[in-house]
Amino acid sequence: MNSRQSDMIPSTSASMPGADNVKEHQISPGASAQKVSEVFLTAGQAFQKLGGLIANLHNSKNGVERKWTSSDTNSLHDAVSRFASDLQRISETVQGREV
Repeated sequence: MNSRQSDMIPSTSASMPGADNVKEHQISPGASAQKVSEVFLTAGQAFQKLGGLIANLHNSKNGVERKWTSSDTNSLHDAVSRFASDLQRISETVQGREV
C-alpha cells in the first residue's frame, strides 16, 4: 500500500446512510464474507493511520519535533469520538434485531 492509499480513509459518519433510506435485506454468505473482508481492510488502514498520528505526538524524528495545534488535537478527538459513537449505534441496531 502506498502512502496515498493510507490517506484515503472514509469518514464513518459521512458514509452511513440514514436508517430511513436503507432497505433491509439479507446478504448472501459469499457477499457477506467479502463485506467483512472490506471492513477489516478499511479498519486496518484507519488504525494504522491512528497509530502513526499517536506516534507523531510522542516522538521527534531526527531532532525535528512536529507541533500539533489545539485544533489538530480537537479534530483527532472528534474523529475518534464519532467512530466510537457510530460503532455503538451499529452495535445497538444489530443486537436489537430479531433473527
